[in-house]
Amino acid sequence: MSSNYFHDDVGEGSVIDVRAPRGDFHLDTESRRPVVLLSGGVGLTPMISMLGHICDEETPREVWFMHGARNGREHAFGDHVRGLAAGHPNVNVRVLYSRPDGGDRPGTDFDRAGHVTVDYLMETLPGRDFDFYLCGPTAFMKDLYDGLLTWGVPETDIHYEFFGPAQSLAEMGDGPRRETAVETDSAGDFEVTFSRSGISAAWNGLSDNILELAEGAGLNPDSSCRSGNCHTCLCTVKSGTFEYTHDDIFEPDGEDEILICSARPTSDLEIDL
Repeated sequence: MSSNYFHDDVGEGSVIDVRAPRGDFHLDTESRRPVVLLSGGVGLTPMISMLGHICDEETPREVWFMHGARNGREHAFGDHVRGLAAGHPNVNVRVLYSRPDGGDRPGTDFDRAGHVTVDYLMETLPGRDFDFYLCGPTAFMKDLYDGLLTWGVPETDIHYEFFGPAQSLAEMGDGPRRETAVETDSAGDFEVTFSRSGISAAWNGLSDNILELAEGAGLNPDSSCRSGNCHTCLCTVKSGTFEYTHDDIFEPDGEDEILICSARPTSDLEIDL
């Protein structure tokens, strides 16, 4: 684990070779649209960063920071977030504990016993015209994602990130699902063959990338970051051509290697998967 390495082996004066943060889950800093930051457990980590940026910018952008934890012993950054809210009238904070301890003070340490749910959002928020950012346990995010869609929030207004192996909330379970055609530079439909699995799938632009196409065909490829950074989804191309969907991926060394989480076909394509 990288965190263990940093705690055990990295100290003052250490020199570390690192790359800049990457990925699609980040605050739209150009927008002034109001945001709801929804987190459960350790999922508050990126939300703290987003909240801090908005406060540092000193903009009047409306923010609702909503966090769920088991109790005060497992609630990080509570005083920090309350302090930011105290100094910024545009910041609203709500904290829910699912199992508060005897020492947890209602109205001070947490606002209500229970879980962060869409019913709670509907009761608390002044409407649904927000950008929603979700991070936390998979069940937490899936419930919120399905509930927000049912409430009428456009899928394009819902942004999320997994801790651990990533996947698509839209493809999980029986909740509401919306598909949006993706514009591509590829002319026409192509066939993508996953040779080791003996499965072929038609590329028609409805999937964001080849990984999603494979998952839609019933395959379960290894994947994690879904941003072309970790190389967990690395596969070998047996024939055909492809292009990457964005420029900031960490491209593999081999010319016959492909990161399927960030690629789309530009011809019929055969992949060893």
